[in-house]
Order: sequence, then C-alpha cells, then structure tokens
Amino acid sequence: LIVTAPYYGDRKPKNQTLFFVNTVEDTFLQAWAIIQETTALTSYVLQKSPNALVCLTGFSFGAAMAGNAANVALQSGVDGQRLACA
Repeated sequence: LIVTAPYYGDRKPKNQTLFFVNTVEDTFLQAWAIIQETTALTSYVLQKSPNALVCLTGFSFGAAMAGNAANVALQSGVDGQRLACA
C-alpha cells in the first residue's frame, strides 16, 4: 500500500498552492491523519491476512510518520512480530 497524505494530490484543499500547507495547524493535522490512517490500514491488513508481514517506511517526513505509525500500532496491540519499520 502507498498512503497518500492529506493535503496532497486529490486530498488537498482548493485554496492550497502546490503541496505547501497553509498553516502550522494544517501541518499538525496532516501528521495526525497520516499516523491514524496508516495505523488503521496496518491493523486491517494484519487482521485480514494472518500470514502477512508489514513494513512501514518512508523518506524524510514520511519516515518520521512511518515510525510514529508503527509506534501507535504497537501501542494499540498490533503483533510486533509481524510489523517492521525501516
């Protein structure tokens, strides 16, 4: 799965220029949404595919969000033997 972050592509507000978020608050909302959505997707995949292994990864900001999502997933009870973060 490749997660498209809020405020990018089809998910950006009409008043936003390119990929630049308009406010600091939008940056925090974007980060929170990425972490929550990725955590939910990770849990879903692991529940629906009992033999699946999941690796969360990213580059720069995406890597920080992947690490945070992995942490939240582990805190919410995801099997740590089936989840990796690179």
